Amino acid sequence: MKIGAKTNLDDIGVAKALAKEADFIEIYYTSGVDYKKMPKAVYTMHCPHHDFGVNLALLGSKSGVSAVKDSLVLAEKLKCKTAIVHTGTKAPGASVENMIKNLKGLMKFAKSKKIRLLIENLPYMSNAGTHTTSLPGEYKKIIDEIGCGFCLDFSHAIHSAFAHKTDYKKVITDFLKLKPEYFHLYNTNMNQANDVHLSFDDENGNIDFDFILPLIPKNAVVALELPDPKVKNFINAKKFLKSKGAI
Repeated sequence: MKIGAKTNLDDIGVAKALAKEADFIEIYYTSGVDYKKMPKAVYTMHCPHHDFGVNLALLGSKSGVSAVKDSLVLAEKLKCKTAIVHTGTKAPGASVENMIKNLKGLMKFAKSKKIRLLIENLPYMSNAGTHTTSLPGEYKKIIDEIGCGFCLDFSHAIHSAFAHKTDYKKVITDFLKLKPEYFHLYNTNMNQANDVHLSFDDENGNIDFDFILPLIPKNAVVALELPDPKVKNFINAKKFLKSKGAI
């Protein structure tokens, strides 16, 4: 199992420390960063989403496609093999059809950069609003339509299940049928619809690791999404996973 750390690029020092401990670094795109200052490491790209005004369920400038393309240009410079995108949120004029159209264009652009594009499952709601896709069947439609890959975020799946009043184990099992190529893992409070990123040992978290961890393939690529991605927290998270027999 390859264990990576997720961080943004506004602190090069953190990235340098993580590069010594993580198998890879998943970068949350930050504009204006000099990639030449980044430490030598294996990188994956998390493309911008609502924080940069991106909503792929819209068309035109409101979609934020240009920001996603900017991140893919950076991804190519950092020799990323994969890049992760969010789908979109409900808004006037938003639709799954628009999303598919935008993703098809981004797939073509990513392919020109030799980057594999993955869509990440989202909770039903977040601080960005209500998402247009949150259930396995909705993502299957997109994947079948455009041929992209899939990133499974376990906590997002759990929060989606809570919002839809359905069993999180079934939702996760159905997401696994989409053959995820990449995973996001962190602790959270399962008893609410809104997503929250907690440390693995946070007593406020209650994610069902005993159910989740055995589902992750031994050769999987797993990014740990910690609330504070300092290297000591990453090391502690790896120790936790080792204590559970996951690594």
